[in-house]
Amino acid sequence: MIEGLTPLGVECPAARSVQLAADASGRMHLLAEGADALQALSQAAGWAQLHRSLLAQATGVALQKDAIEQHLFTADAKSVRWLLDADIRVHVLAKTTVRGESITLACALN
Repeated sequence: MIEGLTPLGVECPAARSVQLAADASGRMHLLAEGADALQALSQAAGWAQLHRSLLAQATGVALQKDAIEQHLFTADAKSVRWLLDADIRVHVLAKTTVRGESITLACALN
């Protein structure tokens, strides 16, 4: 999860791997990782746009009517570098060990 986002606790039936969240201003964010992330984000964005008012009622969050922000997470930044100029936020994942504990870090690329 990205700092400042709150999970909505609902999922898109056509793209269950996508996490739906909102920021403090009510802007909706979609987060996905994996080989099918781009397709899943596209499906979830269409579904979320269509059902925005229902999602707002179900979650109690006053969702804005502007564009939905999409976030793609990957461990292979090179394979998605062509997305850096697109309207999709790309985050690279890196695993590391801190004080003996394995953690995954995400760094925004655009």
